[in-house]
Amino acid sequence: MVSTATNLTISRGYDSDFQSIINAGVPYSWISHLEIVSKCYQQALNFPFIATAGIYYAAAQNGSQAFLGVYPLISEIHAQDVSLGGDYYDYILTGVNTSGIVTYSSPPSKISTGISISYINYAAGSGYWGAPIPSSGPNTYLLPFSVGIWKNMMPLQQNASENYRAAVFSSISARSIEDYMQTITMTANGVLALVDANTGYMIASTTRNISVSWPTIYPAIGNPNGLVSAGASAVAAAYGSPAASSASGAFAAITSRASLNFQFAYGGDSVYCTTSWIADSNSNLALLLIVMVPSNDFLAPVNVSTRNAVIFIVVFTAFSFAVGLLISWALTVPLRWLTASIKKATNFDFSPLHDGFLNRRSPLSEVAVLESSFAAMLKKFAQAIQANKSGTGGSASKSVMSGNPTAGTNSIRQ
Repeated sequence: MVSTATNLTISRGYDSDFQSIINAGVPYSWISHLEIVSKCYQQALNFPFIATAGIYYAAAQNGSQAFLGVYPLISEIHAQDVSLGGDYYDYILTGVNTSGIVTYSSPPSKISTGISISYINYAAGSGYWGAPIPSSGPNTYLLPFSVGIWKNMMPLQQNASENYRAAVFSSISARSIEDYMQTITMTANGVLALVDANTGYMIASTTRNISVSWPTIYPAIGNPNGLVSAGASAVAAAYGSPAASSASGAFAAITSRASLNFQFAYGGDSVYCTTSWIADSNSNLALLLIVMVPSNDFLAPVNVSTRNAVIFIVVFTAFSFAVGLLISWALTVPLRWLTASIKKATNFDFSPLHDGFLNRRSPLSEVAVLESSFAAMLKKFAQAIQANKSGTGGSASKSVMSGNPTAGTNSIRQ
């Protein structure tokens, strides 16, 4: 994005035809000779972030000026030169002819002014990035980059003995940047913001209408989005800005260009914050990317999973306890009955054979087998005692019929 505008602008400054016109130092009708502008337009079309591309020309030192800007976003040319009597005109682009030269509708419409040229800086060096400026054509703000050109000097070189003669420029559309940022996937409440550190203004964001909502451009500190405002203040403080509470001066006062990773509190939540600079001190470029993600965006799904896991564990534990009780009952009740029957049998009391107890079976197969085996054993034992009793005589018979277990060792109850 930034490198595209930089390279596009500087490459136009190296155009030999443009250099020849500047070196000649005579008035030139740009709108009648659109070869150079056509090159700018064709190049600009290849880059979706480029909003304008153009030239600014003074035929002589402090003499008559000419301006021509191409607007790929709205397919227009704004022009002012000697052939137009000093007025600005708006030409509607209609296409490109077979020679590669742009064509426009006729007649043009007279306008009060072309694109603002107040941002054009003519200092030699790496060019100059100006403050965001409004452009009512595409209803956006522009990030302008310009390179001054001196007579008989190559771009990025300066002749200190005279004033500038021309400048080439490009600008980036804030709206195009924000359109692109909508393709970036953030968490439910997370925000990615691009801030112009020189002014404190928001250039673009993954959340609409908190950077540029035409014709308003919002600051980062004091932004209508509470998270962005709190995050911008936290970032300024984290960098140790001496003007951390100033909407316009907080970021301009930051001298460090290091990236930061930290957390700040907002709305009862902890917000993860990461910063990264797009900066070049030689050309006044200072854009700051700020990523803000509330921790609940990460932890809420984890908390839901944890809660569901706890509920499952509680339910599973309760179910296991109930099953354990059922199995315990199925085991202990038959065993208690068997134990009681064994105690009675040791006293020659075989009443369980008549009570029907030994006909009951546990639902557990192992216990049921044990009950069946015990019942068969007890029956055979009782039959054996009964057979022995039948051969003993009267005293034994009386003892058996009495059912008194204390009557003697031969007392048997069936």
